[in-house]
Amino acid sequence: MLVSAPVRAIEPELSAQDILAKMHQAMAALNYQGTVAFLKNDRLEPMKYAHAAALGVQQERLQSLNSPLREIVRDTDKVSCIFKDSQHITLDYRPFEHSFLVDVPNDLDAASNSYQFERLGEENIAMLDTYVVAIIPKDQARYPRRIWVEKQQFLPLKAVLYDHT
Repeated sequence: MLVSAPVRAIEPELSAQDILAKMHQAMAALNYQGTVAFLKNDRLEPMKYAHAAALGVQQERLQSLNSPLREIVRDTDKVSCIFKDSQHITLDYRPFEHSFLVDVPNDLDAASNSYQFERLGEENIAMLDTYVVAIIPKDQARYPRRIWVEKQQFLPLKAVLYDHT
């Protein structure tokens, strides 16, 4: 009698830098949307978020869900903010290097001079499996961060920026 066990492909262990590189690629290439919550100075700001990518061009859109109602749109390097009540529009121009959601260096090898990248483990966020990655500055001029990256699509589901206290 022969007994065989199911064969599983052995996945190589991804480093923190591998996970962040895959996250950066996914955030630039995929179309996705959801509701995000920003917490700053004990103030919670829920917003609708959408990202679209086509032919190498990216667009991000944030819509506030609480007053003051506003919409922030980034088209390539143009950022506009439209206040719903007054219809006031502000424009700014800046390179599309970082998402509204997560600010991670593009060149992780160069950033390793200033940051240490650590894979802390795995957790569930919104019932999805994630990798937990820490970005730890090597000096006090920068802030430490943790990012929870979903394991299938490599999109960030949670990001926390810590102060030095």
